[in-house]
Amino acid sequence: MLKEGCFWQIKTNQFYERLTKKKMESEKIEQDMIKRNFHLQKNISFFLTQTENDQQN
Repeated sequence: MLKEGCFWQIKTNQFYERLTKKKMESEKIEQDMIKRNFHLQKNISFFLTQTENDQQN
């Protein structure tokens, strides 16, 4: 009975390790998307500014 309990404890620990790893990967992807979005917004803003300047000249 003790061995079976240990087995399930190990399986539970492995499950939580995988879950934690997936969560960390998900958070990293989210951070990367936020960075990309920020850079994209910066580029769009720069492009719009250049377009306005070109139209004024």
